[in-house]
Amino acid sequence: MGNTRGRAAVGQSDDAAADRDQKIKAADELRQDMEALALKARDLIVVQPPIRFLGYVLSQFHVAMLHVNTELAENSHRQKEVLKTYQLVLEYMHAVWSCHTDLPGEAQVIDEGKAGELMEVFAALDFKTMLYCMASAAARIDDGAGGHSADTEFHAKSSWSLIRGHRYQVLEEEFFASPLSHTAMR
Repeated sequence: MGNTRGRAAVGQSDDAAADRDQKIKAADELRQDMEALALKARDLIVVQPPIRFLGYVLSQFHVAMLHVNTELAENSHRQKEVLKTYQLVLEYMHAVWSCHTDLPGEAQVIDEGKAGELMEVFAALDFKTMLYCMASAAARIDDGAGGHSADTEFHAKSSWSLIRGHRYQVLEEEFFASPLSHTAMR
């Protein structure tokens, strides 16, 4: 979390130190929440058959986009939000599948309840991530370089999480090849 450890900075009042301690505690709780949500997402993904689940998530994405497109003609912000959400889910699915070899066979039926729960987990994870970016940056002690270190930290962290889904287009083939290779090995 950068320069956030230790109770007080030189010249910091007791109130400022207590406020900073509170911010550090809040950031740490958010980090723990994010870790718990990430583990829950992983647990929801590994129990699903990869190819069927990939098809299910992609079909849900198309249904969501269809719904957004029929709501309002001028709804590009909502389209971007739907795209961002599904890109996050697909990236995470890829990461989980890439590091787990013992995945269910394609004969297994998809648990749609768990699939819906997965979408809720990712909505919560996305929200907690942004809160963590704010809280952890707010707990930063100014490094004396003009007071911009907390702002810089916030922008770096939030930019990293906001560009999700827009980094790896060149790896799309690898993404789709991963679940398909698990089926080929069976």
